[in-house]
Amino acid sequence: MKLYHFLPAGVTAAILGTVFVMPLGLLAQEDKPLTSQPNERIFVHKMRRLTAMEGGTSVDWSSANGHLLISKRSVNQYFNVHSVTPDGIRQRCLTLPRRWSTAVQHKGDASWHPEGKYFVFVAQNRGSNSYTASLPGTGLNCNLWVGTRGGEDPWMITDVASTNPPRRGVVSPQFSPDGKKLFWAGNLGVDSSGATLNQRAMFLGDFRIDNDGKPVLENIQTLQPGEMRDCYDSSGFTPDGNKLVFSGNLGKDQSVFGMDIYTMDLRTEKIEPLTNSPNVWDQYPAYSPDGKKIVFMSSHGLNLRFYAGGLAKWMNYLVSELWIMNSDGTEPKQLTRFNTFGTPEHLRRRCFVGDSAWSPDGKQVTICLIKETGGKELNSDVIIMDLDIDPPAKGVQVDWASPTAEAVP
Repeated sequence: MKLYHFLPAGVTAAILGTVFVMPLGLLAQEDKPLTSQPNERIFVHKMRRLTAMEGGTSVDWSSANGHLLISKRSVNQYFNVHSVTPDGIRQRCLTLPRRWSTAVQHKGDASWHPEGKYFVFVAQNRGSNSYTASLPGTGLNCNLWVGTRGGEDPWMITDVASTNPPRRGVVSPQFSPDGKKLFWAGNLGVDSSGATLNQRAMFLGDFRIDNDGKPVLENIQTLQPGEMRDCYDSSGFTPDGNKLVFSGNLGKDQSVFGMDIYTMDLRTEKIEPLTNSPNVWDQYPAYSPDGKKIVFMSSHGLNLRFYAGGLAKWMNYLVSELWIMNSDGTEPKQLTRFNTFGTPEHLRRRCFVGDSAWSPDGKQVTICLIKETGGKELNSDVIIMDLDIDPPAKGVQVDWASPTAEAVP
């Protein structure tokens, strides 16, 4: 409620027979935007699931067209890219098999261009028989492609050749806020002493649309900060476009299961950690539209088991929640409790949080929630969460049944 914003400190107002005493400091805080509030006052008030987006593993939310961009598993178990409105009523598959592709290729790991007319995604090379290695998020034997919001035939903008066994690939492409740069990560296919994933790197290139309307990627730089060169995940740019945001295990002997979140200044190449917890898995940072807050995935406090199976078995053990922190990494706070018994959102099974994105107005966050279905098998949902100040009076409202999406031809 904001009925009493103009009452001075210590003034008592009689309204409808009830007496209110409202300190001016509290009123000033109530009037602040959500992302200007201290994190201790920010809570999840409502969660709802987009039922038509079951199997979603990456998500982006366009401020230009208002649509979500979701990579999800199709009936044939291969991934495709879909756009859908936040109410979940209308959806369109943007990577249907046409002349450029077949039904047995993964297409996912997508994000919007700032103008909302284009999107970038990762697609498995045609003819490569590497289902597991080419899954979105692994991206071996894959290339970057740019498609249109209308779903017309896309353009391939990188040239990574397939190998057997798969060694090279691309993951997690993200546009800069002005749309003039593209940031992604991937495998170089070069062995690295002690590295779990062979040698990985991040890449930064200039992006433009030429006079013929064709996307062009040029002036590509290879970035390998830190000592391990083992695991990088490109998350995007700071809202001012001056820094890259990524996750990785940069420290000497730091495990891939203890990734931290960093920024890298594009001018000075200075690396700054936003988290510093080498025994905790921190990943998937997403900035609020005004750049004041970051939501991210963290396993903090959840006592991850020893990964006896190595990297290939990480999904058998990971548990995590959604957290929020200030843009400088201060005031980290847990927002969800999917793995806590007795909470409204507890699903009675192991869960971990994946990709996330803010709504354009900064009042909602959408996440990919991965959950165990039995026998270590996993499924995933896309969840939209309403944020507000102070704890909800009746607890978090949870709606796991949402409208079935109407397909758009």
